Amino acid sequence: MRNSLSILLICLSFQLFAQVNLFYFNSEIPQSGYLNPALYPGCKLNIGIPAINGIGVQLAHNGFNFNQMFVQDSNILTPDPENVLKKAGRHNYLQLLTEISDIYVGYKFEKLYLNFSIRERIRFNTFYNKDILQLGIEGNTPFEGEWASMKGSGVRLDYFRQYSFGMAYPVYEYFTFGMHVNILFGKANLFANPKSTGIFTDEETFGLIFITDAYLNSSLPVIFDHNNNGDLVYDNISQSIYDFFMNRNNKGLSIDAGFVYETGNDITVYGSILDLGFIRYKSNTTNIEALGEFYYNGPTENEFLNSNYLYEVINALDDSIEVSMAHENYISLIPLKIYLGGQKPVTDNLSIGSLINTNIFRQKIQTYIGLHADYQLGKHINTMMSWSYAHRSLKNIGLGFSFDFRPFNFYIASDNITGFFISLVTNEIILPRATKNINLQFGFNLKFGCYKKEKYVKWGCNWVKEEKSYRSLIK
Repeated sequence: MRNSLSILLICLSFQLFAQVNLFYFNSEIPQSGYLNPALYPGCKLNIGIPAINGIGVQLAHNGFNFNQMFVQDSNILTPDPENVLKKAGRHNYLQLLTEISDIYVGYKFEKLYLNFSIRERIRFNTFYNKDILQLGIEGNTPFEGEWASMKGSGVRLDYFRQYSFGMAYPVYEYFTFGMHVNILFGKANLFANPKSTGIFTDEETFGLIFITDAYLNSSLPVIFDHNNNGDLVYDNISQSIYDFFMNRNNKGLSIDAGFVYETGNDITVYGSILDLGFIRYKSNTTNIEALGEFYYNGPTENEFLNSNYLYEVINALDDSIEVSMAHENYISLIPLKIYLGGQKPVTDNLSIGSLINTNIFRQKIQTYIGLHADYQLGKHINTMMSWSYAHRSLKNIGLGFSFDFRPFNFYIASDNITGFFISLVTNEIILPRATKNINLQFGFNLKFGCYKKEKYVKWGCNWVKEEKSYRSLIK
């Protein structure tokens, strides 16, 4: 195709990832095994309806929400930059995450539960620190004699397809271990890191010192290069949409592992480590490194009146920075996720628990701490509720439902329904204004080999009619 940028735009617009943490304790939703491979569904055969068995979307910003950016007076919105600085954290991120489960099949061979899945996984993150925000709003005055640093900032895009081969097995009566081996094929990747780039303001002369030490790695439908004049340009890759989505040159491997342990005091402990792995990018790669230092002492009166002055400053800055470029293979690590939680039954139908989730990416940590409750509402409906701290906000109320009319299963959940509620009440067309996080996940499954019981119990379709513990699923 002539303009392969359209492929990239398709990927960026298809921002439907983020597994909803609300599912973590619910073994009767097969896709919850993506969060903990040790979860053991009660039904013998679980089939996800292709392409719609698991679709998730998340938009999150840990800095400030929309309402905090403006002051409203008589339906007129006025920017409030001081409040933006006040509400922003030292390190901030904006992320769009997507996951689409194309195929899911799970089957129980005696005690061994085997499963296979194919997933499309997309992540786009922008990281920025408070110095950049303050420099843009207040200029360099607050940084007299100090550095305005870009350290910790950057942009990252990942799109890869994951083929997972998994198993869950009761090592002994009270302990189940699970594992996924994932074969990865990268489709698009970009990571730009300013490293130690920053601006220093001399407190006496107010002259500026620009120092840059930055790099970029990319594997995209476009490739960057220098033209004959030494300018940075990009060329479109002659690649069809089919070739892009079926590209298998960027191979990787990752492992997921988890456990479920029933303690003697009726508490079940859950834990898992996900996405321990990497992708080696080989197709359409670009590696850029920029190093340099530039001193700017401000314009004289004659220079300021020169219409070409700004252009000349930019050229001088560009000449001071040495840019090296290559087209070599590189390795991209997958952001690591760690889960630890516990759950306790209160009645036959109600269980309560707590969950901690930590996402680790290049020394950046995102934390989720939640209180969870699962309630079995009759034979066919399981409800899930949560209250959590995430994205530097306590205003996260989760709600989810799993509907079982066997063999048909439908589930839908969000870790934060507050934004949806506000949007509906105020008839807002734009994204909910008072929340930092909005996510949703839903899917359709078929479940077979579930024995009927005289009395429905918490764990859904068990192999033994009257037993009420997780242990019954693995006997």
